[in-house]
Amino acid sequence: MSQVNVGLIQMCSTTSVAKNLAIAEQLIAEASKQGAELIVLPEYFPIFAPSSAERLAAQESGNESGPIQQALQQWANTYQAWLVAGTMPVRSDNPEKPYARCYCFNANGECVAAYDKIHLFDVEVNDSTGRYCESDNTAAGRLPQVVETPWGKLGLSVCYDLRFAELYRYYHQQGCVMISAPSAFTCPTGKAHWEVLLRARAIETQSFVLAAAQVGAHENGRMTWGHSMVVDPWGEIVGELGQQEGCLVVPIDLQQCHNVAKRMPIRSHRVLN
Repeated sequence: MSQVNVGLIQMCSTTSVAKNLAIAEQLIAEASKQGAELIVLPEYFPIFAPSSAERLAAQESGNESGPIQQALQQWANTYQAWLVAGTMPVRSDNPEKPYARCYCFNANGECVAAYDKIHLFDVEVNDSTGRYCESDNTAAGRLPQVVETPWGKLGLSVCYDLRFAELYRYYHQQGCVMISAPSAFTCPTGKAHWEVLLRARAIETQSFVLAAAQVGAHENGRMTWGHSMVVDPWGEIVGELGQQEGCLVVPIDLQQCHNVAKRMPIRSHRVLN
């Protein structure tokens, strides 16, 4: 199958897991109603915590037994859609630093992959928060994750990963035709770099990039950029949300990846690794 309807969920997640799950399901149901077969949730979709303590309180173990994971299993099965589940806090070996984990569930509600965010956001930004140090309360992942879907290979990435082309090069070398990028970009970095990074990653990997984002003013004081979008292998934006909560459903033809690669076979032209 080369054609698939992809859905992006854009949220302004709150500090309440229960409220966020209710909003997420409502938007997933709407995306499913519009025909979405593969749905991507944004980074931090189940909780935008105001403190490390509240984030730790929401963390789950990796055995699919917590309320967030159970909800994801149920949604995937109920709406018969593959879910790329943004990120959620999952226990690591360090009790104070959970992983920021992105799960992928198939349409039967089975967990088929889990990706722990590799690149952590330790930067200074010209906004009201100023300094971000994700590594203070998050354990870094180490391994990329490629998912075999009915439509082709899907590479998993998260937010700040977008700035590290080597991860996307790996997915290109593995033959991925889609790469997901659930995110929560700040407004200054989003305005400056969001679109150009997404388009660059799609062009250099000759794949579809599926970027679901957080948006707006959050209860914890953060402001996020939004503009969830699907970018095709030629770098064209084929669907985009603005700065409002909602869902976007876009039909894509993955044959386009092969057509672009045939005309411009950059994988075989690569000299430096």
